[in-house]
Amino acid sequence: AQRRRRMRAHADDLAVESGPEPSEVPDSAKPTAVPAASTAPVGTGTGAQPSSTEALSSSEAWDEAKRAKERGNKRFTGRQYEQAAKDYTRAIELAPDARAEQVSVFYCNRAACFSMLEDYAACVRDCDAALDINPTYVKALNRRGTAREKAGDNAGALLDYTASCLLK
Repeated sequence: AQRRRRMRAHADDLAVESGPEPSEVPDSAKPTAVPAASTAPVGTGTGAQPSSTEALSSSEAWDEAKRAKERGNKRFTGRQYEQAAKDYTRAIELAPDARAEQVSVFYCNRAACFSMLEDYAACVRDCDAALDINPTYVKALNRRGTAREKAGDNAGALLDYTASCLLK
């Protein structure tokens, strides 16, 4: 029973997050259409790739991004980390406003996939991107601290954990 509690606590630390609803993003911060498809490789989190040849409206793009995130959440829960990371990448690419708080959640969720895949450098990069959007995102600080610790950067991990404690 104690082992199950520890495992459940660890799973809670790694759990992906839903974040604010895209409808909470002010209309003034939303562009009217998603840019044309990017040639950036999957996993870079740049560019947008509409699902059809027509540009999506801002609300349609947020809806598609949210669906991609939900697919990623299901795959993460099913331990399909590589595919979940691709779904979160898709959510990042579809988001009409790259600076919206919801996008920081997409990055942090993808960072959780990279952590589970033991790609700590990619995890740190995605946490950096999440924190660039939302500097007070405690979960991203904790996740980055864990990745830094596992990668041997104890000083960086200590900074992240300290910042996290100060923000709580």
